[in-house]
Amino acid sequence: MQCISLVYSSVVKDFLDGKAPEQYTRLTTKQEAPQSLRKLLNQRSTAEPDEKRAKLDVIPTTSGPPNDVKMEKRAKSTPRKSVAEKRAQIQVLIEHRTKSLVDFEGHKPEMRPPPILPSVVQKPSGASGAKRTSRSPIIIVPAAMNTMINMYNAKDILEGSGYVSVDQKRKESNKKPTDLVIQRQKNGQTYNIRIIDNPEKMAPEDWDRVIGVFVMGVAQQFDGWKWNGNPTDNFARTAGFYLHSDLDKPVNQVMKWDVQRIPISSTKRHMDNLQFSQIWERMEKKVKLNKPHLSQSLGL
Repeated sequence: MQCISLVYSSVVKDFLDGKAPEQYTRLTTKQEAPQSLRKLLNQRSTAEPDEKRAKLDVIPTTSGPPNDVKMEKRAKSTPRKSVAEKRAQIQVLIEHRTKSLVDFEGHKPEMRPPPILPSVVQKPSGASGAKRTSRSPIIIVPAAMNTMINMYNAKDILEGSGYVSVDQKRKESNKKPTDLVIQRQKNGQTYNIRIIDNPEKMAPEDWDRVIGVFVMGVAQQFDGWKWNGNPTDNFARTAGFYLHSDLDKPVNQVMKWDVQRIPISSTKRHMDNLQFSQIWERMEKKVKLNKPHLSQSLGL
């Protein structure tokens, strides 16, 4: 038994060294070598040099019959990749997928900016909350109720609908308008004009856009106005008008001012538009003379 073990060890050693002597091709029991052993011998005798062939661990085993020698091949374990190598491999995979997407769609995928955090507030450029300033021409009417024109009926008069009394308009609408915008048709174009009755709330630069003033015949109407509330200075720059009934004589105060007196017939309503056309003629004349910067706003 000890002799057989020595022979077995010698055979294995020669196998590992690449030797295959003929006397070892038969075992002491006259039994032919297993087929797996003969196949391994043929492969090693015809293989490339050691530095070019795959390195295998040959492990003898004695499981099975006593004389059956088996050789197990075990490839050397592959070393584990480091974290950096894994990250590099993932990055290459991502770049490959992105390039494939670009080639397929014909354009790069849209890169959206990161969302703005709720704590970050972007303020609009310029003054925050600045109120937009109107550049429309302005006409001032009396705020009193005992007058021929005010905020109730100014739109009808100035847009050419004819004269409608203040009392009648109050019955139609109990709420007095606070800020009106009328439309003036000129040469196929439409121009907006503001109507107000509270000039004391105007900014200083707004006075340069006043094109007409309707008076009620009392000097108190000009309190708080520009140019110290002097009617003479105001009407030297702006067209003034005084509407009155044709049955009444104009008040003496109005006779001293440079204003155009327009009588309203109590019976001939068809004459209203002819009378009101004089209002626009006078305003346009004053604008051309004193405020040419407003000419374009009136289609002049």
